[in-house]
Amino acid sequence: MKTIVYIDGFNLYYNALKYSSAKWLDIMAFCKTVLSQKNSIVKIKYFTANISERADSSGAANRQKIYLKALQAHIPEIEIIRGHFSVHSKVSPLVTPGGQLDNSEITGRGKTICKWNQKIFNEVPQWKIDPGPKVHTISTEEKGSDVNLAVHVVNDGWKNLYDCCVIVSNDSDLAESLRVVKDELGKCTGLITTWKQRPVTKLRRYSTFTRTAREPAFINSQLPESIQIANSSTVLYKPNCW
Repeated sequence: MKTIVYIDGFNLYYNALKYSSAKWLDIMAFCKTVLSQKNSIVKIKYFTANISERADSSGAANRQKIYLKALQAHIPEIEIIRGHFSVHSKVSPLVTPGGQLDNSEITGRGKTICKWNQKIFNEVPQWKIDPGPKVHTISTEEKGSDVNLAVHVVNDGWKNLYDCCVIVSNDSDLAESLRVVKDELGKCTGLITTWKQRPVTKLRRYSTFTRTAREPAFINSQLPESIQIANSSTVLYKPNCW
């Protein structure tokens, strides 16, 4: 069964890879591990955005560039479609009333602060009256990947480029694209989510089948530690740290 896999890169990262040692993921090996042998993967479309380097990102943008180049060098079937990554400031009120905190509660990388603020938000109605001073915060946001993914799924279906489309995401906004492909085009639709997620109802409703990718599928699907780019002397190496 001719299959195209559509991957929401940021959704996959934050729901499986962020705190994992499996970030050097071989996408093709991963997909073959999770899917049936009946799925002949002719294309993988990986939707992401170039992240913006920030003072606290510790080289994340450069590591991402290396990883995306490694995917393209190692997997000829992969196509990377980019949205954009927005970093901007916005003004937001503090949850803590009047901006006051009990200093005795502040320990351990701000975890207690978060619990304190959440307690105030849930239990102390004063925040509705006095939410504290407004402050400038840094907001980072990935834009475009979900829309791009949905458009490609439907467009490729109309063009009859696959018998089965498989979405690696748990974003309910993609449900309508699955509905069109399944109900109006009569094609097979698959959904892959991670062991940390419960598939959302809207996506399951329009999926011919669902798969849960468990942690071993990620750990056992890793790229070689060094990859040479074809027709070039350039060699890409797995980053020493993430």
